[in-house]
Amino acid sequence: MNLLRPSTRVFRVVLTAAFAAALAACASAPVVPNAGSVAPAPQVVARAKTCVQPSNTYLFGGSCDSVLLRPQGAKLFLTHYHGIVVLMKFGARKHVTKSTPILAADATGNGDIQPLGGTPFPSYTGAAGTPIVYLKVVNGGKAAKFTSTPSINVTYPAKLPGSTCTLSVLTSSGWLDTPLTTAVTGHAVRFPSVPLGAGFTIPAGAYYIVASCK
Repeated sequence: MNLLRPSTRVFRVVLTAAFAAALAACASAPVVPNAGSVAPAPQVVARAKTCVQPSNTYLFGGSCDSVLLRPQGAKLFLTHYHGIVVLMKFGARKHVTKSTPILAADATGNGDIQPLGGTPFPSYTGAAGTPIVYLKVVNGGKAAKFTSTPSINVTYPAKLPGSTCTLSVLTSSGWLDTPLTTAVTGHAVRFPSVPLGAGFTIPAGAYYIVASCK
């Protein structure tokens, strides 16, 4: 059974040559010493990672990461966007020997997702609760099949709304809630990987997910 892949087709895109590796960025706050004093060590401020997103997807204004998805799996790390940190882990792929470029980005949905071709991004308003983070995964190759769902860990800067969170996916007919629900732990929520005998598939192109809590 495929818990995440919707029965209807998600928005499909084809990556262009603009698909680039993620750039980690950090900055130092300026320090002006007083006369006769020793300047303190500069503060290092964590910044969201950036990368070039395909222009024919909804552009997410949060952190971004891109890696090669190898047959044994891969990790995508979205850091420090409004205090939100996301770690996605993809496990082993089925019947594959080649790597595939994959990109992930996040957004809050508060004015940080650009329309696509004049069409606004559809906000989640379903029964799973209040959205805490929207995720976009772009598969730059053919449909990738896995032996289990990816694990997704979200650390939030404030107390999460409610006690449980659910993952939902965007289909051509709207948002579809999945059975993937887990309990809130402090300021974090962790969706564990779920083994699937039939496998779990990330289609070619863009795949949109939202984590909501209540």
